Amino acid sequence: MLATTLQARGVLDVEDFAGTLGVFSVVVGEDNRVEGDILAVWAGIMKDSL
Repeated sequence: MLATTLQARGVLDVEDFAGTLGVFSVVVGEDNRVEGDILAVWAGIMKDSL
């Protein structure tokens, strides 16, 4: 929903948001592997939905 809202307002498109989230998942994964994996899956689902 956040990515859709950002895209609708012309702030950031879903593909860019998914890419940024993927990078963020790597950073988070260094401290907490499970949270990093969850963010990575979320980013992948957004990329696949395009």
